[in-house]
Amino acid sequence: MITRFPGLTPTRSRAVATDDLVFTVAVAPDSDKSKVLAATIYLADVAQKTAFNRAWDEWVDPDHPPMRACIGVAIEPPHLVEVVITAARA
Repeated sequence: MITRFPGLTPTRSRAVATDDLVFTVAVAPDSDKSKVLAATIYLADVAQKTAFNRAWDEWVDPDHPPMRACIGVAIEPPHLVEVVITAARA
């Protein structure tokens, strides 16, 4: 179950570096989509994947489409989708 904490502003976690790879968690309204390398998509209703695919194709940078995984999960209503950027280049 993905549970959101109401009232929190976008945050960033402390970064962890391993050699030239940096891991961090951040919430942002938008980003440079050409830098996204991989994403994990959590869908409240996997039956809606076709509709989500259309929205994804409009959102993503068509010249640099990232790898992605789609997983069906219980998401706290009224949210239907959670997009988690799992890898991005600086």
